[in-house]
Amino acid sequence: MGKLSLNEDIYKIAIENLEIKNAFEDWEKYRDEITDFIISNSNPGKTAAIFGAGKCNDLDLCKLSGHFEKIFLIDIDEKSMKDALKNTI
Repeated sequence: MGKLSLNEDIYKIAIENLEIKNAFEDWEKYRDEITDFIISNSNPGKTAAIFGAGKCNDLDLCKLSGHFEKIFLIDIDEKSMKDALKNTI
């Protein structure tokens, strides 16, 4: 393996910067506000799709799961979505 190309370097840096440290703890108030906004502006019992879900640091999946019948998490980072589900337990 040789030296990484500029594109590979940029991609590697972008992937490394996807995670925001302490976001789940630091975004608690914002998470409550945005989750409540979604609930108050959607019909209960429907299906929700969350694109770019990541770890869902900005959404309360427990609250949303009580409102929606199904929730689909969509993201390029499968591990992050699995981590998001751990925060719902």
